[in-house]
Amino acid sequence: MFAWLNKSNIIKSAVKEDKDQDKFNFEKSLNDLETLVSESEHGSINLEEMVMKYEQGVKILGRCRNELEIAELKIKDASLSISNPAKLDA
Repeated sequence: MFAWLNKSNIIKSAVKEDKDQDKFNFEKSLNDLETLVSESEHGSINLEEMVMKYEQGVKILGRCRNELEIAELKIKDASLSISNPAKLDA
């Protein structure tokens, strides 16, 4: 159907996009997200700060989800390569 829209191209595009962005650390981002949640739950911040922290959390969560999707595609691609070696050159 759409030759350009295949898993390999999606992975290559995602990897290029990741290299173009600043260095992303998944584990650090999860830790940052946990810190934001903890600070918000303790109620020691005002509403304006809470909204700002929420916005930061949404951005971090989006990047983490994106990284997980990329990892999933890479794993699926590797699994397909193992189960069908003829498609390695495709």
